Amino acid sequence: PLAEATIPMLIVSAKGDRICPPAAARPAFLHLPEELRSWWVLDEGWGHLDVIAGQQASTQLNPRLIDWVSAQRWRCCNDRSAAHAS
Repeated sequence: PLAEATIPMLIVSAKGDRICPPAAARPAFLHLPEELRSWWVLDEGWGHLDVIAGQQASTQLNPRLIDWVSAQRWRCCNDRSAAHAS
């Protein structure tokens, strides 16, 4: 179950997504542990596949994704280091 997640999770939804709009993604987000969840809601100009294959994904979304993953990687590595030190 999502409530037992142990790794950071990012949910990206788009207001223009007809397959899984933000209202449909919200329950998954709410089931994740609060300290491990992040949620980005993109505007109406983004659709379901635009997050991956859209023309603007590489310039507008991917840099944010790289920053988010880097921050989570740093957090996970530091959490593991602290656990091994105890």
